Amino acid sequence: MPTYKRQLVGILYRLKQESKITSQQYDDLYLTQENIPKLYCTPKIHKTGAPLRPIVDYIGSIGCSTSKALADILTPMLGKTEHHVKNSRHLADFMKHFTIDDDDRFTRCGCPIHKHPNT
Repeated sequence: MPTYKRQLVGILYRLKQESKITSQQYDDLYLTQENIPKLYCTPKIHKTGAPLRPIVDYIGSIGCSTSKALADILTPMLGKTEHHVKNSRHLADFMKHFTIDDDDRFTRCGCPIHKHPNT
C-alpha cells in the first residue's frame, strides 16, 4: 500500500473511531483507487515563448474522493471571511492603503476549489 494511502486511511480510521466522521463518510472517503495523479501541460499561447502551464489531473486518483469531500465542506465557506480577496483588482485596491515594512514579507496562497465534474 502506498505511503500516502496508508497515512490517509489511518487518519480516516482515527476520525471514525473518535466519532468525528460516520461509518458512511468513512466508506465514501476510503481510498479504493491507487492511481497516481497525471501531470500534463498546456501552452500559455498569449505569452511570449508560450511557456507551459502545468495541470494535475486528479480525477480517479488516490485522493480524489477525499478532495471532493473537502471541497464540499469548504465551498460554502468561500468568500465569507473578512480576509477573502475576490480578484486582483480587489487586492490592488486593498494594497493601496497598506504598508509593508522592510522586514515583512508579502505572500499569497491561491487555493482554487473546483467541484468534481460528476457532481
